[in-house]
Amino acid sequence: MRLRTGLIGALAFGMLVTAGLLGERAGWFAGREEIAGVVRLRFSLLDARSGKPVAGVRAVCTRKGVRSACTQRPDTPAGVAELRTGVITVTERRGLRAPSRRLSLGADDRLYVMFIHPDYERRTLTLDAAALAAVVRDGREVRLTAAVGVAE
Repeated sequence: MRLRTGLIGALAFGMLVTAGLLGERAGWFAGREEIAGVVRLRFSLLDARSGKPVAGVRAVCTRKGVRSACTQRPDTPAGVAELRTGVITVTERRGLRAPSRRLSLGADDRLYVMFIHPDYERRTLTLDAAALAAVVRDGREVRLTAAVGVAE
């Protein structure tokens, strides 16, 4: 009797573990959700030598397969560039753990931002998903160097 009860218990436990592993593998307890959205990037543009804000700076964004990957808001104060770009928010749930969220930019997962001003050298930033999340949260300061031959 005791052997039979132990055997039934072990069999039930084995079936439970097998169902759990198969369920995890099949995605019954896990999932992935992707939501397309737009984020705002804010850059403070300063002169590298004087530290003063630089007005009239244009920004151009590209990423793999996309030439114009962002739009620039025209009515920002001097020394500020505010850009909007499309992202995918990926939420992953695994078992009983808390869901994790991250930003994704697509296949390459990099955004290239070039700042253009006639009196300054062009400055290019490469932002991966982690750097992009930091800029969305905190903003970023960019120092521009005056172009050679431009009077101060």
